[in-house]
Amino acid sequence: MWDFHIIWEAQIYTRTVHKGHCTPLEALTGDTIDISEWTEFEFYDLVVYWDNRDGEAGQSIGRWLGPSHHIGSALCYYILTERATVLSRTSVQHITKEDFQIYEMKERVRMYRESLNRNIDAECANEEDDADFITDDVALPIGYQENEGEYFGPEDIPDVDEMIDTENARFEADSYDKFVGAEVILPNRGDLTLMAKAKRKVKSDDRNSPSFYNPLRDHSMYEIQFPHGTTDEVKANFIAECMVSECDPEGRQYRMLREISDHRKDSTALNVADSSYRTRAGNPAPKRTTKGWKLLIE
Repeated sequence: MWDFHIIWEAQIYTRTVHKGHCTPLEALTGDTIDISEWTEFEFYDLVVYWDNRDGEAGQSIGRWLGPSHHIGSALCYYILTERATVLSRTSVQHITKEDFQIYEMKERVRMYRESLNRNIDAECANEEDDADFITDDVALPIGYQENEGEYFGPEDIPDVDEMIDTENARFEADSYDKFVGAEVILPNRGDLTLMAKAKRKVKSDDRNSPSFYNPLRDHSMYEIQFPHGTTDEVKANFIAECMVSECDPEGRQYRMLREISDHRKDSTALNVADSSYRTRAGNPAPKRTTKGWKLLIE
């Protein structure tokens, strides 16, 4: 077991920044280090693992001894069994503090400890208490951390009702309107297709029943504004039609770009010979840039 612990300590040390701005392993290989396998468990954590997919029937108690890189897939771990043998398993979970409160789980842990002591011909003096287990995953509010004291995060986002000036009837009506603030593609008087934004409702003429709203029966008049500052007035049903026309049958939206019709490059664009570079580990990597390329769009 000490062999596994020494290896685990060395793995943690080589993946921890001590001096400079990178870990020793990154300085050696030149690659960013993935520490996923070392963040979930601590050495000798009490865990449950599965030998098969039969649910509770295939569940066993064990001790976590570190990542297993030569057997199994990613996130495979060494597990110390009750027979003092070491297995490699991918299906491994914590025994949480809530799990340990259950009598059956406490008995299983006690039996595991007794069996392990018999098989290694030694006696483990320490017994688990609540401090040895993690709690079930509970999402903390933004700005809070466990045992961090006072709240340090951003202020709560106010509700829209708190921000509306109820004394201004026009502003209050526009704030709750279905179309005010919407950006759609509309033709202007010059027969050009431009992006327009609904600014305010000019005249209300909703011909829908109170129980059902159909935007095509809403003839209310809205003032819209184009990017160059000109304004126009259109009906709500026309705005609704333009909003629907911007979606394809699968619900994806598109805006002003219809297609890329042509392209060209100048002398600053990379050629094939200069399109990649070597990392410090000697591995080829592409240069990610669009410098020198120009697109003709419609």
